[in-house]
Amino acid sequence: MGKATTEGSLELCVGKLRRWGYAERCARNSGAVRWHCNGNETDSINLRGDGGHSIGLSYRWREEPVEQTILLTWTPCRHGGERPWFRCEAYRNGIYCGQRVGKLYGAGRIFACRHCYQLCYASQLESTGRRGINLTHKLRAKLGEDGKKPKGMHWRTYDRLCERAAAVENRSMAGLIMRLGWYMGKIKQSRQ
Repeated sequence: MGKATTEGSLELCVGKLRRWGYAERCARNSGAVRWHCNGNETDSINLRGDGGHSIGLSYRWREEPVEQTILLTWTPCRHGGERPWFRCEAYRNGIYCGQRVGKLYGAGRIFACRHCYQLCYASQLESTGRRGINLTHKLRAKLGEDGKKPKGMHWRTYDRLCERAAAVENRSMAGLIMRLGWYMGKIKQSRQ
Protein backbone atom coordinates (compact mmCIF):
# COMPACT_ATOMS: atom_id res chain seq x y z
CA MET A 1 0.00 0.00 0.00
CA GLY A 2 1.39 3.43 -1.00
CA LYS A 3 1.54 6.59 0.99
CA ALA A 4 -1.66 8.66 1.17
CA THR A 5 -1.74 11.75 -1.07
CA THR A 6 -3.45 15.12 -0.94
CA GLU A 7 -5.11 14.33 -4.28
CA GLY A 8 -6.79 11.29 -2.72
CA SER A 9 -8.29 13.32 0.15
CA LEU A 10 -11.11 15.84 0.43
CA GLU A 11 -9.70 19.36 0.23
CA LEU A 12 -10.90 22.64 1.74
CA CYS A 13 -9.13 25.70 0.30
CA VAL A 14 -9.45 28.97 2.23
CA GLY A 15 -9.03 30.96 -1.02
CA LYS A 16 -12.02 29.26 -2.62
CA LEU A 17 -14.13 29.65 0.52
CA ARG A 18 -13.29 33.35 0.56
CA ARG A 19 -14.34 33.72 -3.09
CA TRP A 20 -17.59 31.95 -2.24
CA GLY A 21 -18.18 34.36 0.68
CA TYR A 22 -17.62 32.08 3.69
CA ALA A 23 -14.26 33.48 4.81
CA GLU A 24 -15.02 37.20 4.54
CA ARG A 25 -14.93 39.72 7.35
CA CYS A 26 -18.47 40.42 8.63
CA ALA A 27 -19.94 37.65 6.44
CA ARG A 28 -22.38 35.40 8.27
CA ASN A 29 -23.77 32.93 5.77
CA SER A 30 -24.22 29.21 5.32
CA GLY A 31 -24.16 26.73 2.47
CA ALA A 32 -22.62 23.47 1.36
CA VAL A 33 -19.56 22.15 -0.44
CA ARG A 34 -19.89 19.00 -2.52
CA TRP A 35 -17.24 16.73 -4.03
CA HIS A 36 -17.97 14.76 -7.20
CA CYS A 37 -16.36 11.83 -8.96
CA ASN A 38 -17.48 10.80 -12.47
CA GLY A 39 -20.53 13.03 -12.14
CA ASN A 40 -21.69 11.46 -8.87
CA GLU A 41 -21.64 13.25 -5.54
CA THR A 42 -19.20 11.48 -3.23
CA ASP A 43 -19.15 13.74 -0.17
CA SER A 44 -20.61 16.99 1.11
CA ILE A 45 -20.28 19.26 4.12
CA ASN A 46 -22.39 22.12 5.42
CA LEU A 47 -20.58 25.41 6.10
CA ARG A 48 -21.34 28.35 8.38
CA GLY A 49 -19.33 31.57 8.07
CA ASP A 50 -18.89 33.41 11.38
CA GLY A 51 -17.90 36.94 10.43
CA GLY A 52 -14.34 36.10 9.39
CA HIS A 53 -13.36 34.57 12.75
CA SER A 54 -14.18 30.94 12.05
CA ILE A 55 -15.95 28.55 9.74
CA GLY A 56 -18.21 25.84 11.12
CA LEU A 57 -18.36 22.47 9.38
CA SER A 58 -21.10 19.85 9.72
CA TYR A 59 -20.69 16.48 8.02
CA ARG A 60 -20.83 12.74 8.51
CA TRP A 61 -17.76 10.56 8.91
CA ARG A 62 -18.42 6.81 8.81
CA GLU A 63 -22.09 7.48 9.54
CA GLU A 64 -21.16 9.52 12.65
CA PRO A 65 -22.17 13.22 12.71
CA VAL A 66 -19.20 15.57 13.13
CA GLU A 67 -19.22 19.26 14.05
CA GLN A 68 -15.91 21.08 13.60
CA THR A 69 -15.01 24.74 13.98
CA ILE A 70 -12.01 25.97 12.04
CA LEU A 71 -10.45 29.20 13.25
CA LEU A 72 -9.34 31.79 10.73
CA THR A 73 -6.33 34.08 11.08
CA TRP A 74 -5.60 37.06 8.87
CA THR A 75 -2.31 38.46 7.61
CA PRO A 76 -1.82 41.82 5.88
CA CYS A 77 -0.97 41.78 2.19
CA ARG A 78 1.92 43.78 0.78
CA HIS A 79 -0.22 46.15 -1.29
CA GLY A 80 -3.15 46.49 1.10
CA GLY A 81 -5.97 44.25 2.20
CA GLU A 82 -5.55 41.03 4.09
CA ARG A 83 -5.47 37.30 3.48
CA PRO A 84 -7.29 34.60 5.47
CA TRP A 85 -5.63 31.37 6.67
CA PHE A 86 -6.96 28.25 8.35
CA ARG A 87 -5.57 27.35 11.76
CA CYS A 88 -5.09 23.57 11.95
CA GLU A 89 -6.87 22.38 15.10
CA ALA A 90 -5.53 18.81 15.08
CA TYR A 91 -3.39 17.03 17.65
CA ARG A 92 -0.65 14.74 16.39
CA ASN A 93 1.12 12.50 18.87
CA GLY A 94 -0.50 14.49 21.68
CA ILE A 95 0.90 17.81 20.43
CA TYR A 96 -1.37 20.62 19.20
CA CYS A 97 -0.56 21.61 15.61
CA GLY A 98 -1.96 25.16 15.32
CA GLN A 99 -0.19 25.63 11.99
CA ARG A 100 -1.39 28.41 9.66
CA VAL A 101 -2.30 26.78 6.32
CA GLY A 102 -4.18 27.57 3.12
CA LYS A 103 -5.67 24.08 2.72
CA LEU A 104 -7.11 21.46 5.06
CA TYR A 105 -7.70 17.84 4.13
CA GLY A 106 -10.43 15.42 5.14
CA ALA A 107 -8.35 12.25 5.31
CA GLY A 108 -9.84 11.16 8.64
CA ARG A 109 -12.48 12.19 11.16
CA ILE A 110 -11.62 15.91 11.09
CA PHE A 111 -10.19 18.32 8.55
CA ALA A 112 -6.50 18.93 9.30
CA CYS A 113 -3.34 20.05 7.51
CA ARG A 114 -1.39 17.65 5.31
CA HIS A 115 1.41 17.50 7.87
CA CYS A 116 -0.90 16.14 10.58
CA TYR A 117 -2.21 13.44 8.22
CA GLN A 118 1.29 12.87 6.79
CA LEU A 119 -0.02 13.36 3.26
CA CYS A 120 2.29 13.89 0.32
CA TYR A 121 1.64 15.19 -3.17
CA ALA A 122 1.17 12.56 -5.88
CA SER A 123 4.12 14.01 -7.81
CA GLN A 124 6.40 13.20 -4.84
CA LEU A 125 5.74 9.50 -5.40
CA GLU A 126 6.66 9.60 -9.09
CA SER A 127 10.09 8.80 -10.44
CA THR A 128 12.21 11.79 -11.42
CA GLY A 129 11.76 11.03 -15.13
CA ARG A 130 8.01 10.62 -14.84
CA ARG A 131 7.74 13.84 -12.84
CA GLY A 132 9.55 15.73 -15.61
CA ILE A 133 7.29 14.27 -18.31
CA ASN A 134 4.14 15.18 -16.35
CA LEU A 135 5.42 18.71 -15.70
CA THR A 136 6.17 19.11 -19.42
CA HIS A 137 2.60 18.05 -20.30
CA LYS A 138 1.21 20.46 -17.72
CA LEU A 139 3.27 23.37 -19.07
CA ARG A 140 2.41 22.52 -22.68
CA ALA A 141 -1.30 22.48 -21.76
CA LYS A 142 -0.96 26.02 -20.38
CA LEU A 143 0.71 27.12 -23.61
CA GLY A 144 -2.29 26.05 -25.68
CA GLU A 145 -2.68 24.17 -28.92
CA ASP A 146 0.23 24.14 -31.40
CA GLY A 147 2.33 26.19 -28.97
CA LYS A 148 0.53 29.40 -29.97
CA LYS A 149 0.16 32.02 -27.28
CA PRO A 150 -3.28 31.69 -25.67
CA LYS A 151 -5.50 34.74 -25.99
CA GLY A 152 -5.20 36.99 -22.97
CA MET A 153 -1.83 35.63 -21.81
CA HIS A 154 0.93 38.23 -21.51
CA TRP A 155 3.94 37.71 -23.77
CA ARG A 156 6.27 37.75 -20.78
CA THR A 157 4.29 34.92 -19.16
CA TYR A 158 4.21 33.00 -22.44
CA ASP A 159 7.98 33.36 -22.94
CA ARG A 160 8.66 32.29 -19.34
CA LEU A 161 6.46 29.17 -19.72
CA CYS A 162 8.13 28.29 -23.04
CA GLU A 163 11.59 28.57 -21.48
CA ARG A 164 10.56 26.49 -18.48
CA ALA A 165 8.97 23.79 -20.66
CA ALA A 166 12.12 23.61 -22.80
CA ALA A 167 14.34 23.36 -19.71
CA VAL A 168 12.21 20.57 -18.22
CA GLU A 169 12.18 18.69 -21.54
CA ASN A 170 15.97 18.98 -21.83
CA ARG A 171 16.47 17.74 -18.28
CA SER A 172 14.10 14.80 -18.91
CA MET A 173 15.88 13.92 -22.15
CA ALA A 174 19.27 14.07 -20.43
CA GLY A 175 18.00 11.68 -17.76
CA LEU A 176 16.58 9.36 -20.42
CA ILE A 177 19.90 9.33 -22.31
CA MET A 178 21.79 8.55 -19.08
CA ARG A 179 19.44 5.65 -18.28
CA LEU A 180 19.67 4.39 -21.83
CA GLY A 181 23.48 4.48 -21.63
CA TRP A 182 23.37 2.57 -18.33
CA TYR A 183 21.13 -0.11 -19.89
CA MET A 184 23.38 -0.37 -22.96
CA GLY A 185 26.38 -0.89 -20.65
CA LYS A 186 24.51 -3.67 -18.82
CA ILE A 187 23.65 -5.36 -22.12
CA LYS A 188 27.31 -5.23 -23.24
CA GLN A 189 28.43 -6.70 -19.89
CA SER A 190 25.94 -9.57 -20.15
CA ARG A 191 27.16 -10.46 -23.66
CA GLN A 192 30.81 -10.74 -22.61
